[in-house]
Amino acid sequence: MILEKITHIPQPILILQDEEVYMRLKPYYAPTSKNKNKTSSPISNLYDLILTKTNSLKWNQLYQYGEATEFSSEDETVHLVRELIQEKYVQQFFYYKYDDYLQRIILVNVLVAGTRIKKIWEDLIIASINTFSKYLFTNSKIDELFLRKIFCLYNKLLNESIPQDEFQHLPEMDSIMDFNNPNLTEIKQDFFASIFNSLNQNESFIFAKGVGFYYLPDNFSEKLLPIIDNKLDRAIFSKIKTLLPNWEITVKQSINLFFQAKPYYDPKKLTLSDYFFSKIGFITERIDLFEDPSLVWLIDFISNIAHKLKLHKTKNYDKYANKRADVIRKMIDMDNDIYSRVLKIKIDDEILEGNVVDTLFSDPNILRSGWYENKEYFFIFIKKDIHNIEDLIDIFSSSIIGNEYAIYLDKVLEEYPNLIKSLNRNQSFRDKRVKSLFAAISHNYPFYYKIFFFFNWVSLLKGPVQNYKVKQKVSQLERKKNFENQIAKSILEKSEALFRRVFIYNKTQKYDFYKESVHELQLIYGEEIDPDMIYSVCPLLNLSEIENYLGK
Repeated sequence: MILEKITHIPQPILILQDEEVYMRLKPYYAPTSKNKNKTSSPISNLYDLILTKTNSLKWNQLYQYGEATEFSSEDETVHLVRELIQEKYVQQFFYYKYDDYLQRIILVNVLVAGTRIKKIWEDLIIASINTFSKYLFTNSKIDELFLRKIFCLYNKLLNESIPQDEFQHLPEMDSIMDFNNPNLTEIKQDFFASIFNSLNQNESFIFAKGVGFYYLPDNFSEKLLPIIDNKLDRAIFSKIKTLLPNWEITVKQSINLFFQAKPYYDPKKLTLSDYFFSKIGFITERIDLFEDPSLVWLIDFISNIAHKLKLHKTKNYDKYANKRADVIRKMIDMDNDIYSRVLKIKIDDEILEGNVVDTLFSDPNILRSGWYENKEYFFIFIKKDIHNIEDLIDIFSSSIIGNEYAIYLDKVLEEYPNLIKSLNRNQSFRDKRVKSLFAAISHNYPFYYKIFFFFNWVSLLKGPVQNYKVKQKVSQLERKKNFENQIAKSILEKSEALFRRVFIYNKTQKYDFYKESVHELQLIYGEEIDPDMIYSVCPLLNLSEIENYLGK
């Protein structure tokens, strides 16, 4: 069972509150007789055995308390161990191990000595994290039935009727031996904190207060998100409408913030997870409004799930973004044509969906700028390579029949003053830059300017180029203002559309809430359900609606 492969072993987060507890221990020197020979004694034999096993450098071969020893009684061994620990010759540790016979996780007590105890403790924690992760992966996957049982338990519908082993806690610490170790409390806390934080920071595990950890499958969003989203609406969102005055205005403001962060997001492409994140984010910001402990627990549990789903989504987005960003990196490479090397992409182009823009913006090998045109906004990307830039300037300045992409290139270069300063040290580059820009606007000037161009009289071309650049800046500022006004109007329209879609429930949605409530209750009471019971898990409906659905 434990051999099943798992690719979601958490990255260990090791927490050591007091480093002193894990520093090197003192060596134990046994008393010697007059002939200088070491006197054999139970305590020296025990210490030597512990030290020998510690020096094997294998965490799973450490001295385990309880294994066969030469000592006559357990009490005597306990006394010896206590003396070694209190005098800082030996330290006690423990770790989780899966017992194939018992088919559960057990706690193994070990004793260590010598100078490597910090490294050994870290190895034991990492081994325990791996063991517990694999156990959860195999035994505690959240499925539909299990999720509903968790909801029922904290609705106080099932009370104590669910067997405790269905809700796996971290294994208890009651099997740790008591040697009057003054550092045992800190060691326990470090052990639990390291395991808890390692699992809690991993997207594949979910923690429910008072219940324990569970493994969150990759397909969780597809199969279980509708149930959680429904529960959020039925049990929680209906409450906030009664607790928060003018809730509609507040919700719309929250949605506006969402679209301001993603102004080009198309509401038609919003998924159930987007709706879910929007609602749970709004609720968790106002959790202080809720006084019912079971609802507070439910919000905490659902927000934890939301956090893990976001981690999953971000992870997938990052993979998706890197693939698309790689396409753009290849396009702007020097082997491609001009229209690819100076890449102009409309901001709502599909290739930029997800986190692609953020990925490109964080790439130090890409230069970029923005361009406003015809009530639209474009990104311009070029490869950050001196030879690439110089080659492009050579091409754009080689013919009086100019190319508007010279303007885009110059717009990008203006964003990087240090780079321009370095390039402008070359007189030839400065002249070619002026010529490339003039060629792009030459159709606006009399024919004799072509003579200036062909005879390389760059000083006579600087005036037209400078005038154009001033007009361009003014034009871009005006277009930017118009574009932002257009975006603001679009955000309001999208906010209204999303509000109506997500927060105003129609008859079909209410009937779905009713069916879900009945399904949840039937897990406990079978067919014996009355309107009051349904209302207890679905306050969104009023009693008359429930009676109507029941046919009463």
